[in-house]
Amino acid sequence: MMQFRYIAEDAQGVRQEGELAADSADAARQQLVDRGLRVVELHPLGGDHQQPVPKLSQKESEEVVIAIAELSSSELPLVEGLRAAADESVSSRVAQALRQIAADVELGYALDSVMSERDKFLPAHVRGLVAAAARTHRMGVALDDLVEHHRATREVWGKVVGAIAYPLIVLAMTLFVLAFLPIFIVPQFKQMFLEFELELPTITQAVIGLSDAILWFGDGPGLWIAGTIGVVFLVLIALASLGVGTPMTHRFTTTMPLIGPIWQWSGTAAFTRLLATMLECDIPLPDALLMTRDGLSDPEVREVAVLFARGVENGRSLSDVMSDLNRLPASITPFVRWGERTGKLPEALRAVTDMLLLRVQMRTMLLRSIAPPVVFILVGILVGFIIISLFMPLISLIQGLS
Repeated sequence: MMQFRYIAEDAQGVRQEGELAADSADAARQQLVDRGLRVVELHPLGGDHQQPVPKLSQKESEEVVIAIAELSSSELPLVEGLRAAADESVSSRVAQALRQIAADVELGYALDSVMSERDKFLPAHVRGLVAAAARTHRMGVALDDLVEHHRATREVWGKVVGAIAYPLIVLAMTLFVLAFLPIFIVPQFKQMFLEFELELPTITQAVIGLSDAILWFGDGPGLWIAGTIGVVFLVLIALASLGVGTPMTHRFTTTMPLIGPIWQWSGTAAFTRLLATMLECDIPLPDALLMTRDGLSDPEVREVAVLFARGVENGRSLSDVMSDLNRLPASITPFVRWGERTGKLPEALRAVTDMLLLRVQMRTMLLRSIAPPVVFILVGILVGFIIISLFMPLISLIQGLS
């Protein structure tokens, strides 16, 4: 006979706490149900539940799901396998979560019940997906799909950040080269031209005027203004790549030329992939949208998922809500409309995901291959223009002296 600590509520919602003895956790739960109570928490005394597990991050929850998915597809004993995975984990929080799941399973709870109801340290979308997958007997498939979703999302964002970082580095080097000539070289030529009292061509006067403007801008408050703008721009890029910020900042990021569409396509692809996984487990569309929201990192797409759920709850089709809001790429709406009409919405969403990921791949390849040569050509043209404008008065001076 084991001792359990419980927290329960009666029909009027009055909370009760206490202890009871039972042969197993299921028996203890049944005792409380027989008393007309709804179980809120039920923990064995002296077990692994003495230290509650803090809520895991998305990456930590992914490690837990990967461990369970691997054990589910193998013939190893689940409890021993979970504890072995906990011993091998480098994260103390993940290890604690795996040990708590093992303790619950050892007490007689089903794995899907443990992951979907008892252990609140897992994200809501993981718990909801596991509960639905257990009802449709798709537990292993759902866990594999969830792991694949997280891996693919991380891979896509890595490509996006890499594609953006390369042009930014090239642009920074370009600005340094362009600033070097007007700041350090042109003033020396200007002083020489003044000493010889040369009549300067129009293009030389324009280059000298640009140099004077840059020097004035740098000596005054302009340097601080330019530095602040640059820092804010880089911070927005960094926050967007980490999924931090507000829908407004991410909406601003998606408006940037070349880079903005990549951001939008990547966030939308993560949304459609996870939503398809939810729908394949027969989760109702409004609930699936809200669960999908919890599994996304892009604040803009998270807000859109909530708006979609509200529209669907009001009896509208998902395609109509998408068309009215116009917050995601318009090209995905026909796919969704076709999926709703044919009853194949998950397949349509997966087709959308493949299409968007192909766009991301093509745009990142374009940035990597086109941006540096274009920048170098522009730099060469500008540098050549500055050099020619500086040497034209010297050529006239040499001709006059000869």
